[in-house]
Amino acid sequence: MRRFCLQRCCSPCATLLVLVACLSIPASFTLVMGTLFVHTAFAQEPQPSVRFSAQLDTTKLLIGMQTILRLRAEYPKGSAAVLPSIADTLGSGVEVVERGSIDSSEHEGMVSQEQAIVITSFTPGTHTIEPFTLAYTKPGALAQSTIFSPALNLTVDGMAIDSSQGLKDIKAPLDVPLSFMEVLPYIIVGVLVIAALVGGVYYFHKRPAKPRAELAHQQPRRPAHEVALESLERLKQERLWQKGQVKEYHTQLADIIRTYLEHAYSIKTLEVTSDEILRQYQRHRTALVTAPGSSELLRFVLSQADMVKFARFQPLPEDNEKALHLAIEFVNLTLPSLPEDL
Repeated sequence: MRRFCLQRCCSPCATLLVLVACLSIPASFTLVMGTLFVHTAFAQEPQPSVRFSAQLDTTKLLIGMQTILRLRAEYPKGSAAVLPSIADTLGSGVEVVERGSIDSSEHEGMVSQEQAIVITSFTPGTHTIEPFTLAYTKPGALAQSTIFSPALNLTVDGMAIDSSQGLKDIKAPLDVPLSFMEVLPYIIVGVLVIAALVGGVYYFHKRPAKPRAELAHQQPRRPAHEVALESLERLKQERLWQKGQVKEYHTQLADIIRTYLEHAYSIKTLEVTSDEILRQYQRHRTALVTAPGSSELLRFVLSQADMVKFARFQPLPEDNEKALHLAIEFVNLTLPSLPEDL
């Protein structure tokens, strides 16, 4: 029986049972007492509890200054708890500046949650921060429980005013001398502006004068139709489309006709479309004696050139020859109505 007591009891009760056994107490009484002590020891083992606190880093501060309110909750692992939501104001006169994130940690079966809230006050006096409520649920429990933090007092001191000194004007801003580095950007900008002005004046006064021939409008000295027919003959001799340069061939052909119209009819052909050139030609043609059908010839030459240049059109060899022949025919048909250029 003594051996049984030593093996079963693993607390200070085991020592007591040994002493009783040594005093020759009956075995049955020893067994009953040992069982009673062991049951009492386990029954009195403390259970972990939920703790919730709210603390201020300082309970007294100067008006407009800031302090930190710290919330801390501890509860057994497996419980569910939510820290209270903090409003923008805590009672009368206490304002929340910033809410920190909730930090969680776990140690020896206990979960901790902490949050730091930055607060301030612009109202002198003692302000009471009402208790906060923590809602939690114990493991295995269905009902939710609550626990409250203690109320806190925050004393806010105002600025000390010496009434004996009387009222004074607001001090004017101090004059701080400018440093060289602050003035340097303005100096650089000023130098650049002056240099640009001097350079512009020098350029316009010292640049060489252009010859009078370059300033005059470049017009052919011979009649416009002679220049156009010579250019068309030269284009024919170059045999561009036979060499595969179809686009270059039609571009030069259209440019020859455009130049001819500009010098002969004073039609503006630069930076205008072929349709606009045709409309201008129709207006001039009504006031001049021209052969019928010249507008159709002009339209064919210009439209085919546009298709080759912009639509990647590949005309047949006979169409290339036809465009040149129609251009020559157009110039010849309009000869009787065109005055010679100087």
